[in-house]
Amino acid sequence: MSVRVFKLILIDVIVVVTSLYIAFNLAYDFVFRTNTPYVYFFWLPWFLLPQIIVFYLKGLYVRIWRYTSIFDLYAIIVSISLAFLISVAGIIFSIGMMDAPKSILLIYVIINGTLTIGSRLSIRLFHSHFKKISY
Repeated sequence: MSVRVFKLILIDVIVVVTSLYIAFNLAYDFVFRTNTPYVYFFWLPWFLLPQIIVFYLKGLYVRIWRYTSIFDLYAIIVSISLAFLISVAGIIFSIGMMDAPKSILLIYVIINGTLTIGSRLSIRLFHSHFKKISY
C-alpha cells in the first residue's frame, strides 16, 4: 500500500468517526444517555469497515484526486450509499437499533457525504490554487 493510499484511508477513518460522533451528538441534543457511548462504539466498526472496503473495491483510493470531476463525485456518492446500506443492514441484523433514534442514520449519511466530498475537493483545490508549480 502506498503512502498516498494510506493517507486517503486515514482521512476516511477520521471522516467516519467524526460524522458518527456529530450525528450522535445532534440526535441526542449533546446530552448522552448511559448506553449511548456503548451504542456509538458498537456501531463505529459497522460504519467504518464497509466504507473503507467499498471505497477500495470501487477504486476510490487509486484515483488522482487533483483532477476530480463530476464522475468522481458520482462514484463517491454511489460508494457512500452502498457502504451505508451495508452498514445499516449489518447493524439491524446483528443487534438492532438498540433504542437509538433512527435520525442518527440520516444525519450520519448527510454529514459523511459532505465531509467525504469536501475532503476530496480540498485535495483538488490545494493542487489547483495553493501548491507551488515547479518547472
